[in-house]
Amino acid sequence: MIQFISFSRIVILALLVLGFWPHLQAQQAVTLINGSIIKGTVIPDIDSNIVRVETNDGSQWVFEKQEVQLIEAWELEEIASFDLGEKSGYYNITDVGLLMGNDAVYSITTISAQTVSGYRINEHWSIGLGIGIESFNIPLAPAFVEGRYHLLKRRLSPFVAIQGGYGIPLENYIGSNGKRVNRGGLMLNEMFGFKHQVTKNIGLVMSGGYRHQQSISNQNYWWFAEGDSGLIRTQYNRFVFRLGFIFS
Repeated sequence: MIQFISFSRIVILALLVLGFWPHLQAQQAVTLINGSIIKGTVIPDIDSNIVRVETNDGSQWVFEKQEVQLIEAWELEEIASFDLGEKSGYYNITDVGLLMGNDAVYSITTISAQTVSGYRINEHWSIGLGIGIESFNIPLAPAFVEGRYHLLKRRLSPFVAIQGGYGIPLENYIGSNGKRVNRGGLMLNEMFGFKHQVTKNIGLVMSGGYRHQQSISNQNYWWFAEGDSGLIRTQYNRFVFRLGFIFS
């Protein structure tokens, strides 16, 4: 029930984000008689002879109606001159997600959270280091390297990403053979998603993909009087859905 409630909250948040994107994109370009163009949101004014425009930095411009030649809609993605901070520099992506799959006859859905800090090489390529926390048979902290490629040089752009690293066990104990039981294991994650840059420094990220995680444990077998030990390697394959924020 708790997992279902968490899943419902994430879905509702995703729908709200998608619902607001068109409003974030649709704005106006106000062309003045003197040839100047002000781009932003036209705000209604009680004085019908006034045209009030609010730009992306929060500034408001007020013009007499006779100064305005044309008001037309425009898309934020078309503004190549607006500095999004995307060409190069530091970024951080923090998100939460769901890992969905099957173990034996049981359907399993667990929560995952991760943060990635990296460097944007150019408008398309970026690379980063990440760490997270999630649960399989035991809680793991995946530490990984991520490569990401954005297909478009726009505020709204699809991307592909791949993560590779190692899941560090967060729960452990010493077995009767004197060795730690849990060793963690290799992880690999492939993702496809969308990034929407809402402001210069903050964006929204939504992605889905396929996750592979190994979990190695050291177990004792008491088939003989003196005992025996061996490694058990468990393979987990999960579909993953993530939603979060990008800061730059």
